[in-house]
Amino acid sequence: VFDGASSLGCLEVHNVAKTTLDRLLFRRANRRAVVKTGAGDLVLDSCRFEDCIKSGGATHNGGALAATGSSGSTCLMLTNCVFAGNVNSVNGNTFQVRGFTAFINEFKRVTMDDCLFVTNGVANSLRTAQGGSCPSAEGKIREVGGTFYFENAPLTARNCRFVGNLSAIGRNMGTLLEFEKNCGGTALTNCLFLGNCTTETYDLGSPVGACVAIYDDSATRTYEFVNCTFAYNTSASKLSSAALMVYKGAAKVRNSIFFGNLIRGGTPY
Repeated sequence: VFDGASSLGCLEVHNVAKTTLDRLLFRRANRRAVVKTGAGDLVLDSCRFEDCIKSGGATHNGGALAATGSSGSTCLMLTNCVFAGNVNSVNGNTFQVRGFTAFINEFKRVTMDDCLFVTNGVANSLRTAQGGSCPSAEGKIREVGGTFYFENAPLTARNCRFVGNLSAIGRNMGTLLEFEKNCGGTALTNCLFLGNCTTETYDLGSPVGACVAIYDDSATRTYEFVNCTFAYNTSASKLSSAALMVYKGAAKVRNSIFFGNLIRGGTPY
């Protein structure tokens, strides 16, 4: 057990060779629970991240996991892992947020098998009774949202569940899974997105507020969704979908279910 006692981070890994962490609990980190750098592969097997809070400062990347590798060689593998109740507590004006819960950058391939992601994202105090809008300058997330942020890191996810997570929409984006730059070749199979919500915290709103947002730098790179279910997800953005938003890239969706997803105002989408 690595316990940050609500005041410390838990573990930093700088590796050049493959490293495996298995059956570990990371909890109550008040910075990033696990920070990974270096070109070596990282395997997380049957690990739990829970009740970690990232707060303070202008950049809030990765409250539970912040991982950076080498896009030409490094792999990140998560199997049977649980992320639960990890939130980013935003103080004052935050100009850049990339991955409220996880920031994953520069990997040849990221794989997630049989993982659960539940009640992660931003602190619920950012929401108001007026449908999630933040009425003042305090607590605004001005630039990039995303509860789980992938940049130059293609994802293969199988049998994963994303349930009851809360994301915040900044000036540009706000989503549950956000893919930026080159994440082409991403493939999600048998994954469930249930009851997730994006809430607006900036006056201008955002064109991207879905469960999954694809913002590749090439229109021809492909993203596949096979046997996935998107149900009862909601978005505060009036310009986006509540389930899947493709700003740039090519999505291929097969044998998947979209049901009961809503944007603000009650319009099915």
